[in-house]
Parts: sequence; C-alpha cells; structure tokens
Amino acid sequence: MTTATFDMLLVEDNPGDARLLTEALKEVPGLGCTIHQSRTLEDAVGAMIDREFDVVIADLSLPDSAGLSTFLRLQTASPEVPVVVLTGLDDRRVALQAVRAGAQDFLVKGSVEPEAMASALRYAVERHQVMGELKKLSFVDDLTQLYNRRGFFTFGGQLLELLDRREQRAVLVFADLDDLKVINDQHGHGMGDMALRGAADALKAALRGSDVVARIGGDEFAALALDASEQDVRAMTARLHMILEEWRGTHDLPFDVHMTTGSVAYGVGGYDSSLSDLLSRADALMYERKKSRKRERLDATDRLGDFPAGLSLSPSP
Repeated sequence: MTTATFDMLLVEDNPGDARLLTEALKEVPGLGCTIHQSRTLEDAVGAMIDREFDVVIADLSLPDSAGLSTFLRLQTASPEVPVVVLTGLDDRRVALQAVRAGAQDFLVKGSVEPEAMASALRYAVERHQVMGELKKLSFVDDLTQLYNRRGFFTFGGQLLELLDRREQRAVLVFADLDDLKVINDQHGHGMGDMALRGAADALKAALRGSDVVARIGGDEFAALALDASEQDVRAMTARLHMILEEWRGTHDLPFDVHMTTGSVAYGVGGYDSSLSDLLSRADALMYERKKSRKRERLDATDRLGDFPAGLSLSPSP
C-alpha cells in the first residue's frame, strides 16, 4: 500500500479535540502525518509564514479569532496551502461559508471516522493543486510570478475586508521601475524583463510572506502589508534598497536599476474607499513625487523613499 504523507498544521485550542484528531489520524493505514499544532490564529499565521505545510486543519473558533475571518486570514497568509475547516454540529453554516470562500472541505467534530478524515485530506490536497494551477493562469503574472492586477484586487480586497472587520491597519506600498521604456529601447526587452524580475524578487524578499505583492502594470508594483506601522514600512523600504543594491552588484547590466516607492496607510474606522481608489490615490502621489525629484539628481542614497509624512488615506479623526 502506498503511504500518503502530509506535513500538517492543526489549528485547535481545545486539547481534547486536538488529541482525538491526532489519534484518529494515527489509526489510518497508509497515511503518515507530521502534525504541528497551533492554539491561536496568530501562532498559526506565524507557522505558515515560517514553513511550508501540505494541508491545514483549522477550527474556526479560536481565542483570538472566530468565524469566517479565521479562514480568510489563514488563506491570506498562505494561499497555496489547502485548508480543511473544523466545525461543531451547530456551526455548519459558517463552515459552508468558508468552503464557498475557498476552503477545500469541512469536518464535523466528533462524527468523522479516521478513513473519512484521511480521504478528506487527500482530496483536499489534490483539489487544491488542480485549482492552484487554474488560479495561477488567472491571478499570477507569468514574468515575475507575483500576483497580476486581477490577483491583487481579488486577494487584496479580501484582506481589506478582513482587516476592516477586525479594526486592524494595512499599508499599501506602490512602486515602479524607473525608465523601463528607455531600458527596452536601448538594451532590448530581454534586459527590461530581467530588470522587472529583479525588482519583483527584491519586493518579495523585502516584504513578509503574508503580504499581498503584485505587478499591476507594465512597470508598476503594489503590495498590501498586513497591520504594518510606519516604522515597519520604513524598515521594508530600507531592506528593499539593500536588496536592490546587492542584486545590481551581482548582475553585469548596462543600466542602473532602481525603484521609487511610496506608502499609503489604510486606517481603521470605516474608511469607504475601494482598493481601486487607494491605488489611484497612491499613483497620483507617486507622480507628484517623481515630478519633484526629476528636478534633482538622484544619488545612491536617494533611490528609495517614502511619501512625505501626512500623505495618507487614513480616515480623519
């Protein structure tokens, strides 16, 4: 018999339920599970960022989160990992909502046989792999492997809804690669593609795994950073600058690659702008900044910078 092995994250705060699930999985022949347990949503998200899991089984009612928002936060933290939802007999409605939102399946506590649970895990992983390939065609930019514009609006919009309900804060980072047209005209589109991939790799390395990062246009990038403070954004900007400098130093390119960046805060309190409105505002602020900077010569210490303090999209107090 072929053994199916899973590196699984179990998100469950009830020791009894966690023990029953673990023992049930051990009884299934041909199934090998390495089980990691988190008791809070915060711990689970951290674990998903730190390592790759094959599947997640998650109770939606946790000490620091409840209901559909639990699933949406897990999905945002690692969209490529399938999630199977745990629910009680009286809470199937929320479980069905999670399935409609993208969960692979749900299991009712206390009423699932080990073999049925093993089948649910196998099918969840297989379905997620198939759906992942289809989604990749729709939501991922072929060149950079970041989300494309559609992916950014899909997953970024879900994230803003979640943060608004939990009264948390996000930061929208808007960036573009300067002089891409000049690079393409003078050195060819192959060099331009290389520059875009370098900028994308730098953004992925500078941001956290839970942030939504996308190439939204020809030379434009955007990222939605979770619950990020102004200090977090400045640290990200510094990392981006350092990573780009290292990337330039390892590539023998006939041009100087740099990015301009700006951050726009999305505060709590019911701000009614859509993600599209936020991007438009960020684009306008970027344009004004670039116009003013064109009057000055860029030096190595001024290739990156935030928008001036006070230019934010947070609602007025």
